[in-house]
Parts: sequence; C-alpha cells; structure tokens
Amino acid sequence: VTLRPPRRPDRKLPPVTVNVVLVREVDPPKDDEPVEWLLLTSLPVDSVVDVVEPFRRGQEPVLRDLGLEVDTESLAGVRDQGLPAALVTRLEQADPERRQALVVLRIHPDAPAASVLAGGDVLLALDGVPVTRPRQIESLLADAGPTVRVTRLVDGRVEDVEVEPVVLDGRGIRRAVAFAGA
Repeated sequence: VTLRPPRRPDRKLPPVTVNVVLVREVDPPKDDEPVEWLLLTSLPVDSVVDVVEPFRRGQEPVLRDLGLEVDTESLAGVRDQGLPAALVTRLEQADPERRQALVVLRIHPDAPAASVLAGGDVLLALDGVPVTRPRQIESLLADAGPTVRVTRLVDGRVEDVEVEPVVLDGRGIRRAVAFAGA
C-alpha cells in the first residue's frame, strides 16, 4: 500500500509504501482473549512468514542468530575505513539499491560471537555470501551449519572468523510478538 504524504507549505514529502500485516489468533490459550492486531510497516514482511509457517505445520519456529545488533554504514564510509576497492564493488553489486555495509553495534555478552567479534566490526559476508541487510543474516543462518564463517573488516584488515550461531527455539513461550525497526 502506498500512502500519500501530507501537504507541507515549506517542502514536498515523498509517498511512503508500507506492508500491511493483520494477525488474528484463531486458537488462543484457554481463558485468554484472542490476539488481533494490524501492523503497517515499511520493513519487509517475509520474516513473518518464517515465524508463521512452522506453526501451520505444527512445529515450533527456530531462529538462528549471531547475538548481534547491527547498523548500516555507507560504502563510502567503509571505504574510508580501509575496505579494498574489489570488496566495495562486490558489496555494490550485491545490493546496488542500498550501497551499504553492516556494522556491529553491540553483541550479547553470552553469545559465542562475543569472543571473536567486537563493536565497530564491519560485516562483509557470511560463508562467502555478501551481507548488506540485517534480514540477510537471519536467512543465511537458517541454512548454515553449526558454525558460520564471518568475513569482517576490523582495523583496516579483512579477515575471516568462525562463529557459532545462537539457537532461539521459543520453548515455554505461549505468545510472542517481535518488532525491529524505527
């Protein structure tokens, strides 16, 4: 759905395209009211499918994660940190629309990644596949083995480290709603 912008006398605002998600709980826990909510978001909604589909198959969803909080950095900024031109080009080709890289902001202290990654590291690839969006990390980890090779830029050097993903299985949780974004 594309929303028209409000009129402003001092500037022209662009239209905003949003995805609409309507969630209705069809079989709530006994003595609980069913959950129903409407979400309008400019974020992709493919991750909702990843969570809902296992439930439809009678399974619990399992999410693999590195335990990282990341932000984006322009490729120009990453180039200034010493990223070689060939890798800048590789990231540009992987995501010409965004032209960005992922930078580690924080790491959960109990995550295995805390022993090999640090805040400020620039994530370049997982198992050789360039990553430029946080959602790509989740998608790649879903099919990864017990460890993943993370290519990073740290202190002007490109290096690979092996990281064990954290498995989040949701056991014991009756309901969960997660949202990441601004």
